Amino acid sequence: MTALTTDLPPHMRLVKPELTPRFMLTCADALLHGLGELAARTGVRIQSHFTKVREQVGCVRTQRGAENIDVFD
Repeated sequence: MTALTTDLPPHMRLVKPELTPRFMLTCADALLHGLGELAARTGVRIQSHFTKVREQVGCVRTQRGAENIDVFD
């Protein structure tokens, strides 16, 4: 991953990798924590998909005990 973000001079880095845990309900806590540590260590950004359907939002609350945005905190 480091090679992907540092091999080119800054003015040539047009595309940057991002870590993408896609669907919160299918991502284990260990995966999310690991991606957070990787992002902190490498400076790579994290982006994801928040649930929009009411039933899924409720499932996140039940499964994680938190709102969508708070899971990534």
